[in-house]
Amino acid sequence: MKNENSKGKAFLLLSMIAFFIMSATFLVMPLIQTNIDSGSNAYNIIIGIIFWLTLIFGMISLFLAKKNINGIKEVKRGIGLIKFFQNKIAAIFDILLIISIIGLIILTIATDGTLYICYIFFSAVTFTFIMHCILNGKMFNCLIINKKRSEA
Repeated sequence: MKNENSKGKAFLLLSMIAFFIMSATFLVMPLIQTNIDSGSNAYNIIIGIIFWLTLIFGMISLFLAKKNINGIKEVKRGIGLIKFFQNKIAAIFDILLIISIIGLIILTIATDGTLYICYIFFSAVTFTFIMHCILNGKMFNCLIINKKRSEA
């Protein structure tokens, strides 16, 4: 029997990929900063467009993932903003989130915040926070975790 929630899983995976690309745009921003001085804004505009398109695409994919959960009526809230360590995968991203927040705070205080490593940590905080919300949410639990439990 074909998995009834395969579309939901596909949309959830697409949203995770989109959010990864969105957070990766922060890594490119300081590299193209030199183009502002030379008068060329094309790269900045392209990175801005990629940021917003992937953010919107990720949100739409999450909405479609929620719409494609079959047979489960309890999903009213899709994200797990306040919940932590709801499953093994979420625990990994929760720990990474805490480490990246601490690292970003330390680097921002210790430096002037313009070092490239600050952008790396900011990108990591952004992606791990989004993954924290997705992986600790009811939608991920319904699509992935409950499926694994029912197969066991």
